[in-house]
Amino acid sequence: MDLAFNEVIDGATNHVIANLSASFAPQSVGYDPINGNEYITCITCGNAVDVVSATTFKDIAVFGEGIFLGEDPAAMPFNSRNGDVYIITEY
Repeated sequence: MDLAFNEVIDGATNHVIANLSASFAPQSVGYDPINGNEYITCITCGNAVDVVSATTFKDIAVFGEGIFLGEDPAAMPFNSRNGDVYIITEY
């Protein structure tokens, strides 16, 4: 598996505060402020979602053990009323 390294930027200082590895070719990121996790879609690695802690920047669900979806996950809106992340696929 190839990895892409994505920077985490502090919004107040505009400085890189961490690097996190995600599956190659990340497509989109969804954030759940209730549990503090980020969900990163990847269309070139088995249409998977990597789950990363936004506080520790560590993988929670590693690729291969992640959440597998339909084809081409494209967006992930968060519903603050019920705490769900919706993964929108092309098919």
